[in-house]
Amino acid sequence: MTRPVPRMRCVLLSGTFDLRALCPSALDAASDVIEFLDDPADLPETVRLALAWQPADDALTRYPNLAAVCSVGAGVDSLVTCPSLRPDLSVVRVVDPEQARAMSGFVLWHVIGHQRRFRTYAANQRARRWRYLAPPEASAVPIGLLGYGRIGQRVASDLMALGFPVAAWSRTPREGSPAASPTTTALRASGPCWPAPRC
Repeated sequence: MTRPVPRMRCVLLSGTFDLRALCPSALDAASDVIEFLDDPADLPETVRLALAWQPADDALTRYPNLAAVCSVGAGVDSLVTCPSLRPDLSVVRVVDPEQARAMSGFVLWHVIGHQRRFRTYAANQRARRWRYLAPPEASAVPIGLLGYGRIGQRVASDLMALGFPVAAWSRTPREGSPAASPTTTALRASGPCWPAPRC
């Protein structure tokens, strides 16, 4: 008789989200091979993986035998800046087409809001003032992207489909991209720059 293979133990670490409630179907799909544990987990020395988003500063110290920590988001900044991240820990992130679609929608919302002057309209509404503001054509609003990975590619594609000219910077050359070379020092832009959105 074959003995069942023990499941890998993975702790869920976040100071801002209930990760179990955030992605229940993904956790269920992997539950045959991974046991997902709430923090603080029992038998912390047996935990080999952490699924995390903005963990507490000391969160990783509780699990001495972690091999890797995985970000549930597109970025890993909250992990690589976590004071308890050990140099021997591998840091990985989720790559998901749905994530790229959602982030692209968020970017498009901001770009179209800028193009159509939604902030000015909102200020005018608060002041009980009506004034029509002719929006520029999308072709007259160049967009610069810093990064041309999976999310950047989706954003560029969606923006170009709406008529916005797009230039993107990438650390590495990407085939078929509107990306500038890694030696590009600046993107010429006539409008404001926004940092990448954070959860």
